Amino acid sequence: MNFIGNNCKIDPTATFGENVVIGDNTIIRQNVVIGNNVTIGENCVIGETPTVWNADSAECDIFNKKLNIKNNVSIRCNTIIERAGINDEAVIGENTLIGSFCYIGHDANIGKECILFPYAFLCGSVTLKNNVIIYSHSVVFNDVVLEDNSTVFYNSVAFKSTEKDGKVFGQYGDTLKEYCKKRNFLKHISKTLQRIKDLEDTINGKDRREYQEEI
Repeated sequence: MNFIGNNCKIDPTATFGENVVIGDNTIIRQNVVIGNNVTIGENCVIGETPTVWNADSAECDIFNKKLNIKNNVSIRCNTIIERAGINDEAVIGENTLIGSFCYIGHDANIGKECILFPYAFLCGSVTLKNNVIIYSHSVVFNDVVLEDNSTVFYNSVAFKSTEKDGKVFGQYGDTLKEYCKKRNFLKHISKTLQRIKDLEDTINGKDRREYQEEI
């Protein structure tokens, strides 16, 4: 048995499986296919018209493309998901959880058991393989492929594709190796600056440790 909340707008071309729950004020656009046991929160727009830039008009028949939401998907409130604009359909895989205030661009291909935390942003034609985690306030750029078990950490930007079990850190999209290298470099710089400060204090006739004892 399905439940549809108040003030929802559902296009007649949309199709539902069983045990679908749709929250208040949610809009389901055309050509959306929703599987079984899917929950969609309040104030969402599902199957939004894709924003496709620099695409050939012959391959971008945006009015006939689909969004396919598989079984056991949960989409929290205030989230927008675009349908396909280039490929035949965009896909949200089984057992995937999409948090509140997320935006998923056109032609997304999201695998099974992925998690998008609130405020995650996926640009166009992003592919997430299985068990991928995108933490809050992170961005995945166009055409990026994140392989199985990859993680994009909080407030990070994924500019490029990852290998299996990949990790993306920071606003420069560093891999785990790059991130550790930068962190070690910053620690080295910090120690060097501390030595310079201690040397300055000594040259000025006052040892830093004596100054700290006075305080």
